[in-house]
Amino acid sequence: MDKDTVVITGASSGIGEVLTRNFAQGGFDLVLVARSEHKLETLAQQLSSDTQAKVWVQPADLSRRGAAKNSLEDFVSVI
Repeated sequence: MDKDTVVITGASSGIGEVLTRNFAQGGFDLVLVARSEHKLETLAQQLSSDTQAKVWVQPADLSRRGAAKNSLEDFVSVI
């Protein structure tokens, strides 16, 4: 990762999606977390074509015990 990276939970809709788009336009790289992998992938493709942001998709249901820790570990293992 060359730039600052922001992790956004609930990134696939609502305020999470708005924050995602704002941070991408602001020059940040992003880790997008939400339950819907399809929505995350669609958003990541849009951001990749519209901005210079690097975008990683991390599908996860953070209401489940241990999901946040597992998601972070999964992300760290691929960078």
